[in-house]
Amino acid sequence: MTAEVVRLIIPGPPVAWARARRRGGRYFTAPAQAEYAERVRRAWLMAGRLRLPDGVVVAVRGDFHLARPAGHYATGRNAGQLRPSAPAWPLGRPDVDNLLKAPLDALTGLLYRDDAHVGHVQGTRRYASAGGPSTVLEVWAYASAAPGALTRAA
Repeated sequence: MTAEVVRLIIPGPPVAWARARRRGGRYFTAPAQAEYAERVRRAWLMAGRLRLPDGVVVAVRGDFHLARPAGHYATGRNAGQLRPSAPAWPLGRPDVDNLLKAPLDALTGLLYRDDAHVGHVQGTRRYASAGGPSTVLEVWAYASAAPGALTRAA
């Protein structure tokens, strides 16, 4: 089976999923997470409002391009150059599993009916290159879908 891949490019820094917070008697979503979910929705709209069929297992690959901390760069006449001690890969937070959860939740009801249909995930976090921080998601029907089953949402 040849799978149709939906590729979404979400500009701006990736935001990890966080539990809803409580203020007084009400729960709320952190503003940075809500703004990121809106960027994911805009990327879905720009991709053509595609929708995977119900009853399929969904596979997701996420590449999260993070901004380097200022401390990774030299100062003075070498400003803008990476320090030799700067790590090649991000260490610490945000965790890649939390980075994956945020866009998966944002695409629920849009690209697929429920993120419970996600049966395969792969995630990578790395430092952004010249393009700046971003998220690149590739999503496709992993099993039980006929070729050409991808549709446009109403």
